[in-house]
Amino acid sequence: MLSPEENDLLTRVGPGTPMGELMRQYWIPALMSSELPAPEGPPLRLRLLGENLIAFRTISGKVGLLAHACPHRGASLFFGRNEAEGLRCVYHGWKFDVAGRCVDMPTEPADSTYAQKVRARAYPCTERNGIIWTYMGPREVPPPLPDLEPNLLPSEQTRVWTALRECNWLQALDGDLDAAHLGLLHLGSVSPEQVTPGSFDYYTVTDRAPGHKVIDTEYGTMSGTYRLAAADTYYWRIYQFLFPFYALIPPGALGQQALVRAWVPIDDTHTMFWNMSVPPTRLPVEEGRVRINAQPLPGTTGWVEFLPNTTDWLGRWRLKGDASNDYFVDREVQRTVSFTGIGGVHLQDKAVTESMGRIVDRAHEHLGTTDEMIIRTRRRLMRAALDVQAGIAPPAVDNPELYRQRSAGVILPGSADWVEATEKVRQAFASHPEAVPPASRERKRPATLEEFAAADEHMRMVVHTAGRRAFQTRPTDIFIATFPKCGTTWMQQIVHGLRTGGSMDFDDISLVVPFFEMAPLLGSDPDMPQVAEPRAFKTHLRRDVAPKGGRYICVLRDPGDALVSWYHYVNGVLVERDAIAIDDFARGVFLSAPGGPWGRYWDHLRSWWPLHEREEALFVCFEQMKQDLADVVARVARFMGLDADGAFLELVARQASFEYMHQHGRQFDGKPTLRALDTLHERPSGETWVKLRSGRVGDHRHALSAETQEALSATWQREIEATLGFASYDELRAHLASRARR
Repeated sequence: MLSPEENDLLTRVGPGTPMGELMRQYWIPALMSSELPAPEGPPLRLRLLGENLIAFRTISGKVGLLAHACPHRGASLFFGRNEAEGLRCVYHGWKFDVAGRCVDMPTEPADSTYAQKVRARAYPCTERNGIIWTYMGPREVPPPLPDLEPNLLPSEQTRVWTALRECNWLQALDGDLDAAHLGLLHLGSVSPEQVTPGSFDYYTVTDRAPGHKVIDTEYGTMSGTYRLAAADTYYWRIYQFLFPFYALIPPGALGQQALVRAWVPIDDTHTMFWNMSVPPTRLPVEEGRVRINAQPLPGTTGWVEFLPNTTDWLGRWRLKGDASNDYFVDREVQRTVSFTGIGGVHLQDKAVTESMGRIVDRAHEHLGTTDEMIIRTRRRLMRAALDVQAGIAPPAVDNPELYRQRSAGVILPGSADWVEATEKVRQAFASHPEAVPPASRERKRPATLEEFAAADEHMRMVVHTAGRRAFQTRPTDIFIATFPKCGTTWMQQIVHGLRTGGSMDFDDISLVVPFFEMAPLLGSDPDMPQVAEPRAFKTHLRRDVAPKGGRYICVLRDPGDALVSWYHYVNGVLVERDAIAIDDFARGVFLSAPGGPWGRYWDHLRSWWPLHEREEALFVCFEQMKQDLADVVARVARFMGLDADGAFLELVARQASFEYMHQHGRQFDGKPTLRALDTLHERPSGETWVKLRSGRVGDHRHALSAETQEALSATWQREIEATLGFASYDELRAHLASRARR
């Protein structure tokens, strides 16, 4: 419990407040580099530590951060003109550079020196690996940036994302330092029988009242939460707090993954959550957090869904789930499936911390033994804030190397000193495979249809969420809308070649023509600018859940060939090699409900077919691409509005040939997606995967049994002929070909 005075000391962060002045001693993550994507782009409103600021990027790429009120008469610089190396107020034309100097004052006489006497309040900024940092403190020479591991590694290895939390920063931080809530808030409906024995989560749900130890460190505080594991061993979860607002929570095995979270105060009642992690494919579930049958544990699934950003002071990175809709709590799910009925760990945390109010009254708290880390961290923060008032430098501000830390879980002998035993594996920039318990090292692919279907349940959730994600579709956006294994990668190459002049400057086609619904797994934002215009996306979504308002290229393929290709796509990578026969896969997945993660072939075809006569859609067939690729390339070019000459179209067609794409197979193997799926399902690495196979037409005639081929024909008649009127796929193809000739 805290007195009202102590609570104010900890929670108030505006200029002149003790806690605000403490935080201003450090570099602060202000915004992601992607939020100022282009030189001389629009300025951005940014509130930080209670100050209203305007961020902008100059023509040279420098970032400026100025007080929003022009020093002349207070007009907002948000409406300013971003010109060359400064921001010009539109009211009277005064222009300020990134240092706040007034470099032009057109309303004053030409010989006036008044501009030299006027400065806008400006804070220095620097960029490192996708984050724009600012220093708001008093030093003329700022301290060094902290050596946070995810912010020091190459950007392609890391993932950064942010989200608004509508409460004071301290109660959000308290949640990260609270080791006891994991076993209840997030895993309260999970029994030990649902978890792999010997895994970290097994110990968590077996003992929901662990012991706790806490110590002070040079850079903050550290706690160890321990539970009895195997004979004479303990499972320890290590949490760390680093000044002034960083939390290192256990994402898995100690030493296996770098994860840094920050709770940066926007003002007294709003906080920007920062997540910096390695690798980018890390999911919001821990190592081992799957049932024995490969299904995700209740309450651990659910993706962070954002509302569109707006330009107001609190308009950035707001989640769809909030107090206005009770965080989408589902009471039936709460009664039957998960402890909270709220989808996903992050949204569960948001709901409980925001439910306390914007600033919780800590005079009414009753803290227990599990809150020792919270108590000690608050004391350290109060002491440091008062020390700054007395002229004493705060902890670690001049020692960036102290931030080279990790936190996570580890199994230790019962006699071990938890601090000494974990000293080496808490060091950043190192690999420590010995820290992983055997049960968490074991990764297996599904070997039965039941296991494959269970794994697909998680993917189905990802796909369903993607269809509901806030996304700003542009009328020029092109969506390559296919059922899996119907020519998607092929069409990605054609579209990208046409819009770039035949550029092959990419590591993987999915990085330049993104997989729309896989964005959460890949740590990417579909709204981000692409390497060329128009923006292009790959999607397997049905029409009813795909983004609306764009342009669509639909590639169709014989269902039998799609089935055979899909089987070879998963065999040995997504399932154990040859553990499931192709005819069993046909009956158990392709021909049955609910199908794969994207549903059934037949439903997908029916959903898109109404667009086949509309201007915003182009329908082509895989078989036509095999027969006359040059004609298809020309049709796609016309659909994209390109007036391309014959030589250029020939280049694009050559680069989209099967021979060429096989020669450049590494650029089309979809490894970023595969690695994300391996992490999602906790499978062994699928690095031997070959995505491009033969592309043969009629493959199903010799690959499938007569019984399966009859089942395919019967399903076509029942699902397609009865609704669209085409007796066979060949008849549908002929219809599209006759339309193309008109």
